[in-house]
Amino acid sequence: MAVIGKIQKNSLLLLLVIGGAMLAFIFTDLLSNVGTGEEQTETANIAGEWNDNDEAKLTELNTSFLSRAKQTFYSNQDNQGKEFTGEQTAKDQAFNELVRRKLMNKELNALGLTVSAEELNDMVLGSHIHPWVASERSFQNSLGEFSKDSVLKYINFLELEPDGIDTAVYTNWTNAKKGWKRFEVEMADARKADKYVTLIKKGVYVNSLEAKNQYNGAQEKRNISFVIKRYADIKPEDVEFTDEDLLAYFNAHKNDNKYEVKDEQAIIDFVEFPVVATQYDLDDAIASLEGTKALFVKAENNLGFMYNKSDEAFYYDTVVFKMGTDKLILEAGNYTYPSVADEAIQTAKSGTVVGPFIALNSKNETISFIAKVGDFDPNGNEEQAWVRHILVSNTGRSEAAAKKRADSVVTVIKANNNFTEMVTKVSEDPGSISAGGEYKWFPKGRMVEAFENASFNGAKGKLQVVKTTYGYHIVEVLDRRIAKARIILPVVKNIKPSIATKQAIEDLAYEFIADVNDNQTDSAFNTVAVDKGLAIKKSNLSMKYTSANGFDKVESIKKFCFAKDAANNDVSDPILDKGFYKVAIIKNTMAQGVPNFEGVKNQMKLAAKKDKQAKYYMEQMAKTSDESNLQELVAKFPELKIQNAILTYNINTITGGGGNEPEAVGTIFSLPNDKAGSMLNPIKGVTGVYVVIVDEIIAAPETTDFTADKLSLTNIRASGVDQAVIKALRDKANVIDNRAKIDIQGR
Repeated sequence: MAVIGKIQKNSLLLLLVIGGAMLAFIFTDLLSNVGTGEEQTETANIAGEWNDNDEAKLTELNTSFLSRAKQTFYSNQDNQGKEFTGEQTAKDQAFNELVRRKLMNKELNALGLTVSAEELNDMVLGSHIHPWVASERSFQNSLGEFSKDSVLKYINFLELEPDGIDTAVYTNWTNAKKGWKRFEVEMADARKADKYVTLIKKGVYVNSLEAKNQYNGAQEKRNISFVIKRYADIKPEDVEFTDEDLLAYFNAHKNDNKYEVKDEQAIIDFVEFPVVATQYDLDDAIASLEGTKALFVKAENNLGFMYNKSDEAFYYDTVVFKMGTDKLILEAGNYTYPSVADEAIQTAKSGTVVGPFIALNSKNETISFIAKVGDFDPNGNEEQAWVRHILVSNTGRSEAAAKKRADSVVTVIKANNNFTEMVTKVSEDPGSISAGGEYKWFPKGRMVEAFENASFNGAKGKLQVVKTTYGYHIVEVLDRRIAKARIILPVVKNIKPSIATKQAIEDLAYEFIADVNDNQTDSAFNTVAVDKGLAIKKSNLSMKYTSANGFDKVESIKKFCFAKDAANNDVSDPILDKGFYKVAIIKNTMAQGVPNFEGVKNQMKLAAKKDKQAKYYMEQMAKTSDESNLQELVAKFPELKIQNAILTYNINTITGGGGNEPEAVGTIFSLPNDKAGSMLNPIKGVTGVYVVIVDEIIAAPETTDFTADKLSLTNIRASGVDQAVIKALRDKANVIDNRAKIDIQGR
């Protein structure tokens, strides 16, 4: 019964139904989005079909996949208290699973593939246990081994209807039984899919000619001499590249598959208005804590008070803190309070509430806090020093000059008792000038050795000249003490922008928009941004993608860019995103299919530049006669160097040349065997322009046995069948996914 209870409690078998379906044939990419143009946009279209049953199934799968994703996320202790952000991923997986089922079911039904009751039983209790069953922890013994007895007990439990009138027990039994039935259906479907793929794998065939070519490709070698003019070494002045060249390349290549627009896209410029807390917000937080102090003193339940009043989750009343630098750190192993609070914490009576203090938290965010002080830790004593210093840097001056300057400063201070004044005039330590050169109450181990020795061993009030790697320090020890670690109970207020602050920043954003609208020039957005000192940022957005450069949340900016009536040069309202109000302008949009010039020019620029460089140098490096050689090219282009390499057809690299050079290698191997010693015409490669002489052709050793090559090629082809099947079915079905469009534009 322990096994039964465990399964009922966590319903893992129900989750296996979902997880298993994903494992069978899950898509690894999102399917393309395209609008139907109909007044009522349907969610999707799969092989020309979409009906109410598909809509209901998608809703059911969305719920199931989302439930599983959340359970997986929150079962990880590291995610406790974090926001779940995997909703869209779960929905995409659910949609892909629905597509898989529809496409596969058509194939399975057409072939008449079935799974018998005997097969199903064999996968659960027989000799061929299905991995989903074997991996279920509830069906494993204490050693983690699969236990058929556990499965049998569970099935027997499902067969016996509970006695009595306990509604909860009966409901659990009913749900478990339904879940097991669904699990069996999914397992049978997966088994049928396995049969389908196995049939296709059985049809994979490699003929003798293919095996022979595979053998020759691996064994034949060509020794070459070559030079390469690398694109990276070509200076702009060597080959002029203009906007007209880029446009010409666009017109020639815009229909290439690699530039096809798979999803609706938008290119935007945007400016940001940071939403940061003001002095008013800081004063408000301090006032709030001031009003809390008296209540904290009287509080008998300190932990409850901290839970209700603090913005930071820290619910301990026995933690000992030491003084740190400028931060309040509430992390195990590093509990420290900022130095600004040190004097109050060291001198306050137990039970007193001190503060408010301004500090940083571990994320470098400004906070204010108060703290109820507790007992001292008798084992937490720490020797500390309080010094002030003047640094005479050795940067830009000799050691002797730095020492001489430091000694002269000491003389002036002794004569005039003006240490603080000399800090401002002389010191080259920017971190301490504003504090009069002081470093207050730091422990041993924080400063460099010579400085620390003067601080903890030098006489109080005496001016010491100390040399470190930074230069010469004039050090005066103001005091030393034994500081004690102490229990403190902090209540923290994060300094956040108030509603009034946010409204004021939003008003600035609206003023910017008004100025853009009033400006009559074509570049109004840029002009106004520059006038106001705002940095102009750029971002590319895709309707189906859930991220965009420069935006933490993309929902609002996508709804602006992909609205039904969106047009180029539209300016958005202010969008609040990750601490900024952002205002965007649409610079360009692209529908699916052939790109427009503005949308793809940056993507094409490098390829277009290489194309022109290649054409120029292929002409310049072309052989002038049959007697042309590489030495002539080196004489013409002294930067070139003759190199040697041994090439294999199945390996696309040229040692000393570029990385992956399939076209260059293919061209070299296309030279007939009787043409060894010939210099080829210049070859446009990925890395540069090659000129090659094939010095020697080493034929593959003669053989008539290509069995190993045939087997290798067969295994390679068979290993990709699973993915190839789904891709082929998907391509044939012309799947249309309108989910993102509906989210943005409605139906």
